[in-house]
Amino acid sequence: MAHVHVVIAGFGHDDVPVKRLYAYDEQATASVTTGTAPIGPYLTPGSASFVTQRRQPISPIPEMRCGNHPSDDGYFIFTDAERSEFLRLEPRAKKIFRRFTGSEELINGSMRWCLWLKDAPLTNYAPCRA
Repeated sequence: MAHVHVVIAGFGHDDVPVKRLYAYDEQATASVTTGTAPIGPYLTPGSASFVTQRRQPISPIPEMRCGNHPSDDGYFIFTDAERSEFLRLEPRAKKIFRRFTGSEELINGSMRWCLWLKDAPLTNYAPCRA
């Protein structure tokens, strides 16, 4: 079921002591008004605090250094077309490709692939065809 969310924020020169949030009930038949002070950055009642960037973990887990950032200068990252050509030459390599999703792929709906060699049975593949 699709939902549409609309946000209208009003700004003024003078401060209003009680800010109002408007929402609709589950059947979208009647509006519900909440008086609050202040309205937080996520448009919910509460403080003006929000999530900030951190470099150190807040619990005893290993530090994340770079997310899914590839550090191979792009040699193991393939577009759909590059993957198709690679698999045309070496069809048994299909099981060692993994989908690679970063912010660009998520935002633009594109797809890239990573040649995932960890635990790959490399002895089963023919020498490179240059």
